[in-house]
Amino acid sequence: VRERLDGESVRTRVSLGGDDAVFVTPTRTLVYRAEGLLSDESVSAYPHDVERLDVSEGRRKATFTLSYVDTSGKFTVPASRTDDVLAPLFGGVLAAAEITDPDEAVRQVYRFSELTLAITDGYLVKHIGSVFWDDDYELFPFEDVTGLDAEEGSVATQLVVDLDGRPNRVK
Repeated sequence: VRERLDGESVRTRVSLGGDDAVFVTPTRTLVYRAEGLLSDESVSAYPHDVERLDVSEGRRKATFTLSYVDTSGKFTVPASRTDDVLAPLFGGVLAAAEITDPDEAVRQVYRFSELTLAITDGYLVKHIGSVFWDDDYELFPFEDVTGLDAEEGSVATQLVVDLDGRPNRVK
């Protein structure tokens, strides 16, 4: 892993069990797989300048698919580690897209069926769609968020984000 870092610092290390781990740097995510009975030791790199990021979760594993202009890559992690990997990876994607500052961290990611909310150091990021991340998002600076509430509906619960005193309902 040290050889593949090329002098970059590791912002986050997430253990995947055994010696396997995910390392998130400012510009890419490195996935280390230790040598096993059926596989050799490997390190795969996934740059953060993605066109879209999909996360599909099963009972045991979650698959991250990073799509670029002309290619794509994917890696899997145990389902119990999905959120631990997702927050720093998403922070790198936001920084690569110049949406947040390079040193701004994603503190928490909330995923609902078609809605993703992320809390960064200075923003609330809202994305709606089956893909976890693409260019269809809304960004709200914290100073504009004046309230957050949930309203029970007849079919589903709505999230109400007050922006400068005006409600913005998200189903």
